[in-house]
Amino acid sequence: MNRRAPAVAVTAVVASLLVWQTSGEPAPASPVVFSTGDRAWIPQTPAGGVLESVWYCPGVPAGGREDALEVGGAIAIANPSSEATRAQITFISDTAPSEQQVIDLAANGRALIDVDSEIEATFAGAVVEILGGGGAVEQRAFHPDGNSSTPCTTDLSSTWYLADGYTVGEALHEVILMNPADDQVVVDVEFLTDDGVRRPSAYTGYPVPARSTRIIDVGAEGAGARGETRVGVIVTAARGALLVGRAASADDDARGGTTVSSVAAVTAEQWWFAAGDKGSDATERYSIMNPGETDTEVTVVFFPREIVRGPVVVPVTVPARRVATIDTGTVSGLPEGAHGAVVSTTDGSKIVVDRALTRIADGQRVTSVVPGVPNRPDGDLPTSWLLAGGPSTPTPAGLSILNVDNEPVTVTITVLGATGEVPLPKLEAIEIPGTGLATPDLVDEAALARPLRITATGRVLVERSIPSGTSSHTSWAIAGADQP
Repeated sequence: MNRRAPAVAVTAVVASLLVWQTSGEPAPASPVVFSTGDRAWIPQTPAGGVLESVWYCPGVPAGGREDALEVGGAIAIANPSSEATRAQITFISDTAPSEQQVIDLAANGRALIDVDSEIEATFAGAVVEILGGGGAVEQRAFHPDGNSSTPCTTDLSSTWYLADGYTVGEALHEVILMNPADDQVVVDVEFLTDDGVRRPSAYTGYPVPARSTRIIDVGAEGAGARGETRVGVIVTAARGALLVGRAASADDDARGGTTVSSVAAVTAEQWWFAAGDKGSDATERYSIMNPGETDTEVTVVFFPREIVRGPVVVPVTVPARRVATIDTGTVSGLPEGAHGAVVSTTDGSKIVVDRALTRIADGQRVTSVVPGVPNRPDGDLPTSWLLAGGPSTPTPAGLSILNVDNEPVTVTITVLGATGEVPLPKLEAIEIPGTGLATPDLVDEAALARPLRITATGRVLVERSIPSGTSSHTSWAIAGADQP
């Protein structure tokens, strides 16, 4: 990792960032060992030298609904190593006992596991154990209204935060609770609405049995927060740890499509985003959750891809225990087109920030909801990122790469294959100025459905685009195993 001088200084805001068997037969289901507490930062490939890495995927549709035709999910596993290895996948669901399978992973290879062909459930999560450590694991959700992708994670947590919630009309907002352990986890769920904090009795002391998933409908009549244009959710386990994801769908003038994505496990003073967009074919909303007991002042700084007058700064007040939103379409001085962003508190208090980005193509709306990348106390950010697989079809602006420092960086994108890492044509040396944003195309056939590595000479953030119908879905890449 690189600790260069940070790019942003707005008033007092400091922008320093950021043993299973090896035979062909699955081992008997064994306890999953993990640490409790708020350890998760962002999905990141473990450093080398470990005997085994464990990845947790919150859940994808697995054919368990009555309307499950053409609905499903998959787990993508990449082995960015020159040595072949194996992985054991344990599927965890809301309806069936956990099931396992073992797969071979070729050197620099990739496997795609069809979840709904292995287990039937409303949502099925997965635990992926990779022999020899490392790897990169993503989950994919398939739906007629849109496909989505999100990185899996190597950490569990006792607290999870969803800053962006939307339950207007027929919109559906579900919280996926996945418990991979042998002991039951009990959680309390809070809804932060404009009218105050709600603690439904149905979700207080809510049990998540061992090795299972459970689904909470945020807009459930009588037990949730229906008809809310913005609602935050906090999930807290009294003991132990779990994994939480989100599933959201809508079909109105504001949002569209279906998305399954990760949520934040920490609060932080600062949150970064790389793949913002403003224009007639895109709407974008930042939801800023303040879980504290006092109001906080926040600044949102935008970095347009085409910088003409420098960053655009917007102040926002976020009341205690509430969610405030900012729509980039209303931000004066922010030009149309791609941009990065950082959201920071001015008093050192901690917040959570999600971005809901809706892209419109041929009348189809596809909404992606992702948390930002939080700053770390040591300021570290990776200089390399991984994709378990590139897009399945040529994708213009397939990546959004934000340089978070004032100094220029050079970025190289390589594809992992049988012969090792090979730079992609025209993507061998992408120059990005200080606080600049690059949106390279992933259109070369070599990049399609293959593991990709993005390597920079400085600190960068990387989001990706996944084709979804006539539009695209946005998610984070997986941070590399850089060491400070």
